[in-house]
Amino acid sequence: MNEDFTQKLRALEMQFLELGMMVNVAVYRAVQGFTNHDKRLAAEVIAGDQQVNARQMQLEQKCLELIALGKPMASDLRR
Repeated sequence: MNEDFTQKLRALEMQFLELGMMVNVAVYRAVQGFTNHDKRLAAEVIAGDQQVNARQMQLEQKCLELIALGKPMASDLRR
């Protein structure tokens, strides 16, 4: 695997971890809002969902670009 591809793959991995943390926080807040009947918190979670969805779309696009432009080998894709 070439170094540039490896660096881009690691950067994507970190961004996926950040997205996972965003989702984890959103789920926690959603449960808190539900159990406490907190409509304000529920509305905040719903509003923040657009940001999570946008981040997901960005990451999917970056993955596609990396595959298309990085010319990875089969072993790279398995990783």
